[in-house]
Amino acid sequence: MKKRKRSPKGRERSPPFKMNINKEKLMKMKKRIGLVGILFAILILPVHSWAGKEVIISPAALDHFVLEGPQKTIAGEEFTLVITAQDAFGNVIIDYSLSGKGIEITTDGVGKISPNKVLPAQFKDGWAEILLTYDKAQDIILTCREIEGRALGKSERIAVFPAGLDHFVLTAPKEAIAGESFDLWISAQDTYRNTIPDYTTSGKGVTISASGEEKISPSKVAATQFINGVARVSLSYNRAETITLSCKEEMGEAKGESSLLTIKPASLDHFLLSTAPTATAGKKFQATITACDSFGNIVTDYGQKGKGVLLLTRGKGHLSPSSIPASQFQDGVAKIELAYDKAEPITIEVNEATPVSKVLPPEEIKPRVVLPKVTILVAGKKIPVERIDSANGWAYVRDEIRYVNIRIRGDKADIWREVPRGRTPETYQAIQRLLRKRGME
Repeated sequence: MKKRKRSPKGRERSPPFKMNINKEKLMKMKKRIGLVGILFAILILPVHSWAGKEVIISPAALDHFVLEGPQKTIAGEEFTLVITAQDAFGNVIIDYSLSGKGIEITTDGVGKISPNKVLPAQFKDGWAEILLTYDKAQDIILTCREIEGRALGKSERIAVFPAGLDHFVLTAPKEAIAGESFDLWISAQDTYRNTIPDYTTSGKGVTISASGEEKISPSKVAATQFINGVARVSLSYNRAETITLSCKEEMGEAKGESSLLTIKPASLDHFLLSTAPTATAGKKFQATITACDSFGNIVTDYGQKGKGVLLLTRGKGHLSPSSIPASQFQDGVAKIELAYDKAEPITIEVNEATPVSKVLPPEEIKPRVVLPKVTILVAGKKIPVERIDSANGWAYVRDEIRYVNIRIRGDKADIWREVPRGRTPETYQAIQRLLRKRGME
């Protein structure tokens, strides 16, 4: 038996240890040890960054503006409009205050937008907040366009409503006839001349007055008569003069006044004759004849449109002259000299002359007989008329031909018929005579 060798210190040295390990297991162990080492290195070694270089992307060139405003506002009141400068990709142009040229603001309305320009300095970080006013009540769209550029932007439609009641606008004709109706238009408006469409419910109505000596009729207009802020009123005024019409809101301060309105006299109704209370037979005395309408207004254009007058007396003497031509009337008044040859009290009547009809040929014209008020028999009833033109068979009432005589051969008495409205006396008379003649045949 062999003895073991001892180590230098006298210890026994063990024989080398041999392990029988599979090579595949050995490779797996090395891999595990490698992963553990890598993790350990990551934990204990300092961290190093391998990131790339930073790139800053700037907005493209200005392409358009984005506008944001209210859906509705009041005429004359401020509203806010936000304007943003953007490129074609919707990026905000942050430095527009430095690179921009400013903006001009317009509308599709008829009113005035204020202010209408925005400076580049008003932009901060690419957007500007502007206070605007618009003075007309209407729906509008705002458009922003860069000065000396192509970029633009449009807002959504904005409804602009009228402000509160400030005044009334009265529209009257230049002329009207005394006693006849004429139309007056009254518009309720704000200070910017916008019509207030809801005055029917928000208003109190108005009182109307005239600057002349007479009263206008009617004198009040209810708020319910206003349609979309405007009232149409039918008025009448009896005195011939130039006036203005005014209105004031009931229990309010809003007022309005029309332009000048000239009231002309109505058609001739009667004459006024004024003379000296006494005169001497055969000597001239002064007299004045005035043409008047039914309201006492002087018919100033009688000299151009009148027919002249006839003077009649009931006395035994002769009045000279017995007729006055229309051309002698100046502004509706004729100043004349008369003479009467009998010493007796007289009454002078003035009637408008009636020219002889041109329907009859000259050889058939007979002297015209003008009588004071008489009566005629119409359909069995006695009708008072002012005078009768026997040459033509016409009876006058207030200087109008109201009745015609259709007597033909064989009739024992006059047969009078009333002239229908819209018919001329000659035409109606001829038709009636023809019908009567056919019926008799």
